[in-house]
This record gives sequence, structure tokens and C-alpha cells, in this order.
Amino acid sequence: MDSYVEQLPNFRYKIPVGIRHNWSIGSRLLLRNHYRYYWDNWGVQSHTIKSELVIKASSNLRLYPFYRYHTQTSANYFGEHKTIVSTQNYFTSDFDLSGLSSQKIGLGISYAPTFGVKKWKSIFRKNKASTFKEINLRFAHYERSDGFVANAVTIGIKFNIQNGFSKTNWKKLK
Repeated sequence: MDSYVEQLPNFRYKIPVGIRHNWSIGSRLLLRNHYRYYWDNWGVQSHTIKSELVIKASSNLRLYPFYRYHTQTSANYFGEHKTIVSTQNYFTSDFDLSGLSSQKIGLGISYAPTFGVKKWKSIFRKNKASTFKEINLRFAHYERSDGFVANAVTIGIKFNIQNGFSKTNWKKLK
């Protein structure tokens, strides 16, 4: 059997609907929940559930373990490699369009002092300053039912560029 290049319709409706619910458990715990339903005209339907527990270790430090579960049906045009027939109008062997389920579990840590980590004068703009507000480190382990497994480490940095300074604040930076 010959191999064929993927052929898919030019148009696709995608309709996602989601709901979020955050629940504060005392002053140090926050439970974030999210559910999403997805439907498209290619035959894919999916459900995604995510939960994250934010633990406020101190006023500046947060830990957040998280879990995500996703399941979806196969697109009408999906077929495994070498099972596609050339008489089909549309076809793909992309496993992202197959019926699958996946899980992601991980842990994040965030450091965000009230007044930022560091403030400095901008070298490009007069009377402007930047503030290094927050740093995040996150590890995630991902597994998919088709055998795909991945680990990811993410570092996030948040900056704030102020539009102007009063002379009093500007003198504090000097």
C-alpha cells in the first residue's frame, strides 16, 4: 500500500465550553478547578478536568501541585499509518486527532514578594524603571494513552515596566 499525504477539510468549527471554580480553604489554601468540554465538526469531542492546590507557605512563597486529565474521541478522518485508502476524500494519521486520553501531574513553586524582587532604572527610556516581580519554577510529567511520555521543566519570570516616576521614587533608585 502506498503512503499518502494528509488531506483534511479546509474548514473546521471548534466549540469549547468551560467552567472554573476556585475555593478558598482557610487563609493558606486555594483549590482551583477547571472543566472543559470541546466539540468540532470533524467528530472530535473531549473532556478536560484540571485541579491545582495553591499552598501559601508564606506571604511571598507558594507551592502548587496540579493534576490534569483529558480524554477525546477520534476525528472522523483518522486512521493509523498504512490503513488509509486512497479513495477517501479526507484522511490523517496524526495521533493528536486520534481517540486518546492523557494525564499530567506536577508541582510548581512561585516566589513573588509584595514589592517585587528587584527594581532598576531603564537604560533605554529616561525616567522609566523595571521591576522584577515574580519567578516561577514548574515540573510536569505527561503521559498519553498512545505511549507518548514527556517531562517538562518551566521557568517563568514576570516583569513590570512603569510608565513614569515621581521625583521622590526616582531618587530612591539612584
